[in-house]
Formats: sequence, structure tokens, C-alpha cells
Amino acid sequence: MTRRFAGCMALLVLLSACRDDKLLPSNETIIKDLQAEPASAPPQVQARPVLYLDTSASMRGFVHGTARSGVFIRTVNTIYRQAAQTYADHEMWGISATRTRLEHLSDIENEALYSGEDTPLSRIVSDLALRVREGKSALFISDLVQSEGFMDLRDLARAIMELASGSAPARNAAAAVDATPAQGNRISIALLAFRSAFDGNYFVETAPKGKFQVRLSGNGDDARPFYLLVAAPSSGAMEDLNRTILRDLKPEFVFSPTEIQIRIDSKKWSFPPGDAERHWDIFQHAAPAALIDKFVLEDCAASTCPLDLVFNANEQLGVKSEGDFAAQVARVPYAMGRASGKMTSAVWVPSIRRVPLATKDKLPAHLSYRITYPLPRPATNEWAAYRVIVSAGRGNLAQPEWVLRWSTHDDGNKENINQTLNLDAVVGTLIHEISEKAVFFDHMILVRRK
Repeated sequence: MTRRFAGCMALLVLLSACRDDKLLPSNETIIKDLQAEPASAPPQVQARPVLYLDTSASMRGFVHGTARSGVFIRTVNTIYRQAAQTYADHEMWGISATRTRLEHLSDIENEALYSGEDTPLSRIVSDLALRVREGKSALFISDLVQSEGFMDLRDLARAIMELASGSAPARNAAAAVDATPAQGNRISIALLAFRSAFDGNYFVETAPKGKFQVRLSGNGDDARPFYLLVAAPSSGAMEDLNRTILRDLKPEFVFSPTEIQIRIDSKKWSFPPGDAERHWDIFQHAAPAALIDKFVLEDCAASTCPLDLVFNANEQLGVKSEGDFAAQVARVPYAMGRASGKMTSAVWVPSIRRVPLATKDKLPAHLSYRITYPLPRPATNEWAAYRVIVSAGRGNLAQPEWVLRWSTHDDGNKENINQTLNLDAVVGTLIHEISEKAVFFDHMILVRRK
């Protein structure tokens, strides 16, 4: 009798072990089935820099008369000197309607250099994209004044999409969808904003066009903005630029659209306070390398059993509405440790509620994100894996406050000379084509009924 009892107990233990080991799929299997393999880290290598200086006539006021001692010449000299010292194979070009090779550092201060016709900004951005596709870093110094109004805005959006995706421009609307930046895009972009003294003619682009004489001291708001647009083929190449060419620069503001604008650590979460009914309990919390949280359903007889989790968040750009976040959910079912079906889109999407936390600074805003997964009640003896990815959604990120202050839609008024025509359109295009499409939340869970 004792032997029979011992044998039965051994069998029960074996069956229990089989249930735990065979029903539970491995993390590697889940990651592969959900197509969530992490992208390989970009190599930390140098990229040959190509420097472009806007040499249109509108830039001459930065190097004329009282402006010669201003921030512009000091900044451009620093950029070109650092490039010459740290990259033996760098290139320097003056660009407007045509390109001129700059052979000497003194060329930068030559007023005669700045006599070119206006060039559509979109054409220059397309040239930057070409250099990035060649594996080079591209740096463009300009006042970013567009010369063809809304036509240039349309082409600019296409050129920025080309730059961000690292691909050639699409030939038709259907191909344009495939040309949008993919998750894990390796291109890195930054916009650095400066202000400097200005002494010369400003050429008005809004109707009625014309020009007027301007003299700005460079002190405070009595200054003219200029910008450095940087595009590198990888984050490693951008880091290399930060250690070399960009190291000693002192911009007033920096905006990097390729950086994640909403930061959530999906590995660190908590259950919300006890005011909500809790149907799920943790089965296994993801270790840093595992990436997958596992939950078991404790008590829920309904067809939908919500799982509530709280994450800390940090917003670099303001979010207009959490209801406009773009979410996708993929699902794979498992039986006996193996996928029992193909990956499909889940029939639900998460709901997200932002809860502000006390902070002294306006931005970045420190928040708590309460995310609810309306999970279907799992089948018996089945695990279901879900991957939840969320991006900001089109038109859902606010522009940096400084961009709104530095932007104007009427450059014919002398009072607006310390602002940039349609700067909000340039930065807005970067946000729409890059920042709002970037995935800021990527969470994988594995669930079953207890």
C-alpha cells in the first residue's frame, strides 16, 4: 500500500512538472513568434561628415559689419575647425542654387560668398538624405527660411520622410507607405538652434515680397536665429559627432526628433491602488533579459477580464490626448509549449490614462500611465501571448515651446525679424514624419487561467 501511495505521489509530481514545463512556452519562442527580436545595436563607427553652409544672400547679414563678432561666425568656425581636425576626409560646401567647394576656413567670413539665389529647403534636405544613404553624416547651417511657400512645405514633408527612412523617394502613393520610417530606424537627426547679431538686408518671402535693412546686436531677443540640422546614418555616428564636431557648440535649444519623445520603462510597473477589482496575479515578473511578464487569471467569470498596470513615464513633448495614441496588439496562442496558431491581430486595444505627478518643471513632464488591457478570458490549459506596441499617433504631439516663440507666418514685419518664417512647419514636419510614428511602448505578456 505504501509503495502504491508513493508511486501515485511520484506520478502526481511528474504530471505537475509536465504541466509547468510543457504548457509554458520559452521566452525565446514567444519573442520569435511575436516577431519581437530586438534590433542589433548600431556599430560605434565614424561616418565621413559632409558640411553644408547656406550661402544665399539672406545669410550675408550674419558676416557683415557689426555682426562679424557675433555667434554665427564663431559657431561656424568651430564646426569647420573641429571637422578639419578630427576627420581627414571631411567635405565642406557652400550651397544655394549651386554648390561651391569651400577649401579654406577664411571662406566662411567672405561676404562675397553669400550671394546665391534662394534654394528650396526640400532640395537641400533631399541632398542630406543622399549623403546619409551613402553612409555619411550631413550637417547643414542655415536660417531655414523657405523660398517657395506651401509648395516647398509639401516637398519638404516628402524630403524629411526620405531623410528619416534612409531610402530613396517613393515614386507613387502606394510606395510612399512603404517608405515611412520603420521601428528601429537607425538614422539619427538633431536640430540645434542659435541666435546671432545680424547687419544687412533681409529678403521678405511673404507677399508683398521685398527687402529691408536690419541691424541686430545679438543680445537677447535682439538677434536673428540660425540653425544646424544634423543627420547621421546611426546613433553611433551621432555620438561620434557629439564627441567631436558638436562638442564645443552652445545652442540655445536642441530638438532630436529621432529620440523617443515619451519614455516608459515597460519592465518596471506596479498594480494600481486597491480601488479597482484585480482579476490577475503575477505568475512571473520579467527579468531584464526576459522581456515577458506572465500573469494568471485569479477570479473572473466574464468574457473580458481587464488587467490594469501602472507605469512611470516621462514626456519630452506634450501629448494632446491619450485617446489618440496609436496602438497595435498581436496575439499568439500556445498549447503544450508550442504555438497552436499563427500570430494575429488581437480584437482589443489598450486604454491609457495619464496621471500627472508633482514636478517643478513644465517639461519633461513626469507622469504615471495607467494602462488597461481588456483581456479575453483565456481557454483552459492554454497560454496566450500578446505584444502591445504604442506610438503617439498622428498630430498628437505638441511642438516645443521655443519653436512656437521663434516662428512667424509674416516675415514682412520688421518686428518679427527675430523669428523664423514657418519654423513651426519645419519642426512640425519632423514631428509628424518621425516622432509621432516612433514606438514608445513595447510590452509582451503571457497569460492563462489559473
